[in-house]
Amino acid sequence: MIGKLFQETSPSLESQSTPEFNLLLHCTNHHLDPGAETEIKNLLTTALDWKLLLELALRHGVVGLFYQTLQKVGFEAVPLEISRSLLVNVQRSTLHSMILMQELLRLQPLFAAQAIPVIPFKGPLLSTELYQNLGLRKTSDLDLLVPPEYFQQAIELLTRSGYAAVRDWSFLNPGREAAYIRAWHEYSLTNGSICIDLHQTLTPNYFLSQEPSFDQLWRNRQQVLLSGQPIWSFGNEDLLIYLTVHGSKECWRVLKWICDIAQFVQTYPETDWSRVVLKSQTLGSERMLLLGFRLAQLLLRLTVPPEIQQRIMSDPECNALARELALNLLSPDPRISNKFSLKKTLFYFRMMTTTRDRLNCLNCLWKPIHRNLIILFPNNRDESFWNLPSQLHFLYYLLRPFRLMITRLSPARDS
Repeated sequence: MIGKLFQETSPSLESQSTPEFNLLLHCTNHHLDPGAETEIKNLLTTALDWKLLLELALRHGVVGLFYQTLQKVGFEAVPLEISRSLLVNVQRSTLHSMILMQELLRLQPLFAAQAIPVIPFKGPLLSTELYQNLGLRKTSDLDLLVPPEYFQQAIELLTRSGYAAVRDWSFLNPGREAAYIRAWHEYSLTNGSICIDLHQTLTPNYFLSQEPSFDQLWRNRQQVLLSGQPIWSFGNEDLLIYLTVHGSKECWRVLKWICDIAQFVQTYPETDWSRVVLKSQTLGSERMLLLGFRLAQLLLRLTVPPEIQQRIMSDPECNALARELALNLLSPDPRISNKFSLKKTLFYFRMMTTTRDRLNCLNCLWKPIHRNLIILFPNNRDESFWNLPSQLHFLYYLLRPFRLMITRLSPARDS
């Protein structure tokens, strides 16, 4: 039961759990032992809110794992309506992952023809590397990393290939447009149902002041087979460090990110864990690494490698953070979402292990201000609304607020 899962922490975790969340945790462990199967069967005999279970599985991106385990252990106990919904969602997720995989295979030679070095990560690659099954992990988009000096060139290549920017600023000043694009660590583009997040860095500059250079990641890269075709991806150690940094940046609010850590250990048990710890210390991300393992230990019964377990037990702040973030999974706090909040910033501050990174993460306090500054700059829609000669373009700064008010009051809202 949940008390066993949380036996190393305060009883308050047990008191805030539900049978539904407990079952979800058991079913998202990709490698079941006989004891876990017995507990799942026992839980299936209790009164469960199956609609809540379906909602939780969807919210946490673990429908595939949940469905697979129920099939193995006790699918006959699942209401027919729920089993059909689970199957439809698994099929839909698998189909989307296959579409993303085919698109990745289409784009790879286009980047090669332009001599643009690119490393895909997450997405269908992660499903293939860790789970060997595209349907077991929900994937929404493709993530591509290119060196900063190739960022604009990669955007132009994707635009020629049918993609359009998700956020088109269309500033009247082309120099400002280019500067804003260079300032963002990622740039999102879409083509129908496919979304690509093109990265020039792995994390925003307010979260981690140091990360592996593209050259380092390129040297450590390894090949993954997608439909029998080789694709470059991160090396194992770089992948693990990235997964723990990304999960920490998102405050581990989705269960699938914790499942990835547990699955990595199962897939690559021969990893040099001491070297991983040393690499994370060099980057200033050690506590993020430990946090991912601690959450997987508490929630998914992961047997943590001794080299990492020793570091976890010597870091009280890591244990305190893990407990709070586990509680947030049980009862989500709206202030810990994908949007900026002071509470999220405080979590970031506590995740840092160096003074430099603690001071650096305070830069995220400027994030909402920085985003809102975009509203001040005139764009092509202002020019369409009031066509002024170029020497009078400075007047758009005065006219833009009125244009926005008129637009907001009209049926077709625009900015």
